[in-house]
Amino acid sequence: MKGKWALPALSLGAGLAALSVSITDPILSNMATALGVSVPLLGQLVPIASLAGVGGNLLLSPLLDRASRRDTLTLAMSGIVFSSLACAIAPSFITLAVAYCVLGLSAFTLLALVLASTGDLYQAEGMGRAMGWVVAGNVGIMMAGLPLTAALAQAFTWRLAFMFLAAVAALATVFIHRAVPSGLRPGQRPRVGYAGAFREVLDNRGAFLLLLTVGLVHSSYYGLRRYLEPAAVSQLGLDSLKVAPVFSLFNLGTALAGVFAGRLLRNSDWRLPSAAALACAILAVLVYRMPGGLAVFAVLASLYGFAFGFLDVGMNSLLASWQGGGRGVVMALRSVMDSLGGVCGPALGGMVVATEGYRAAGWAFSALALSAAVTVAIVARRPGVPSGLERTADAVHVHDHRVE
Repeated sequence: MKGKWALPALSLGAGLAALSVSITDPILSNMATALGVSVPLLGQLVPIASLAGVGGNLLLSPLLDRASRRDTLTLAMSGIVFSSLACAIAPSFITLAVAYCVLGLSAFTLLALVLASTGDLYQAEGMGRAMGWVVAGNVGIMMAGLPLTAALAQAFTWRLAFMFLAAVAALATVFIHRAVPSGLRPGQRPRVGYAGAFREVLDNRGAFLLLLTVGLVHSSYYGLRRYLEPAAVSQLGLDSLKVAPVFSLFNLGTALAGVFAGRLLRNSDWRLPSAAALACAILAVLVYRMPGGLAVFAVLASLYGFAFGFLDVGMNSLLASWQGGGRGVVMALRSVMDSLGGVCGPALGGMVVATEGYRAAGWAFSALALSAAVTVAIVARRPGVPSGLERTADAVHVHDHRVE
């Protein structure tokens, strides 16, 4: 296979990363019954896996730029295959939690490598388009995969859902290994020490603020998603079955945004991400106020998903323009901030819901998104160029041969 298949392969990898960490969402009850534990206890698998992603990516990030992208992508995909099989045969909650931590670490590392590889392969206007398809694949494959895994769990056993993930990931591993150019490597720069790789990124004002923005954005996103269903049940008097399609529309909005945003965004364009964050701030308030019935609620939720998709593509494109200590380090730190957002956002939302109610939670999620809009704007030192993240002539080291 030639380089022209690299983008579909990377989009597939991004989608499997998302499916891996969300596979338990529709089958929690089946798993809890089979393992003899409570649903709330089993629900801690995702936060545990997120924390494993945080710790693992902090440990691995300086190493991700020391090997070819194809090799590291293959290793991360192999981790998903074997940890999915381990989950499928886990005899107890403890062994399942250990295997799921490895699955989460593999998935978050895979996403970091996918984003770094996309930045290595595409330049200028091509960056936005490529990131758009990666985000679309990240959400779209999860949307298609979750109903399939739920159907397998309902008809047979939850273990079959993990076996299905392992089988698909095994096929994807072969595809990705063949599709990603073998010569795709991180930029050739003087090698710095382990701690120096972190310092080079975090000492850069633009990179630091963008990573902070990722944390704020995902705190708002994960918090809003976590309490969307109970808020609708409480304020609109709906049941969970009627709310379920809203999540499909929410995800569809994000996937569509990936396609459209890629046509509009340049790699160094901070304006649209900032505007998208502002839109998320406004929509977060409206979604949780629920000014109409189910139809209006569904429209507002899908619009939030659409705005978040624009924001995610823009942030990924901005971070992928980094040339300092290697994109692998930056994107691994992005995965760390993404994971922290998955922990902090729902925790903050839970505290606000418990004390002030759902509408106040909407304002909290809005404040997080508004803060993200401000930090993105601060990054811009001059129009269109992120501070400290400018491209240099020597950065375009694989452009001529990577997609032949």
